[in-house]
Amino acid sequence: GPRLGRPSAGRPALKVEGVERIDAASLRILDEVGVRLEHDGIVTRLLAAGARRGAGPHDVRLPPQMVREHLALAPRQVELAARDGTTTTLETGAETVMALTAEAF
Repeated sequence: GPRLGRPSAGRPALKVEGVERIDAASLRILDEVGVRLEHDGIVTRLLAAGARRGAGPHDVRLPPQMVREHLALAPRQVELAARDGTTTTLETGAETVMALTAEAF
């Protein structure tokens, strides 16, 4: 299920109910609205795997069970590398950190 991150200055921790609401809303949006993927091959593969067509030719709707099954296949550890050669390892259960700066765009 959803995990909570540690609070930090200016960022309170989400309560379990808040995390569960975000999880449910995300699954509902993926199922009812879907995503647009402008790559015919990926759309074809997703449809063959159980996704449904959305409003447009590149729109696919992802059933909640499909999303959960594929998230379960994701690696439990991922290493991110910066342009300067430094790396950060993200692991299941560890605090997730994300910072966007003007240089990122």
